[in-house]
Amino acid sequence: MYCASAWNIRNLKRAVREQYERFRPSVVCPTVRLRAPRGVSHVQLFSGIHRAVAADGTVEMTESDAAPLLAAGWVRDDPGDVSGIRATI
Repeated sequence: MYCASAWNIRNLKRAVREQYERFRPSVVCPTVRLRAPRGVSHVQLFSGIHRAVAADGTVEMTESDAAPLLAAGWVRDDPGDVSGIRATI
């Protein structure tokens, strides 16, 4: 038999878990990687999420969050993108 406080804690944990499951996104959105301008260490995305710029200068986000940053001059940094490579002769 449970005491009253243990029963309340158990119900509280269950309620928090159910609330988390309800608001957790069920669809995984494809992500893109953008290269941040020099000197930028953090960015607040359009969705309200705050992201830190990685040590390599990139930030991962959804396509919808990337649209305003691309319009502002940020550059897409996809692994297959070779537009940033310069050949020196």
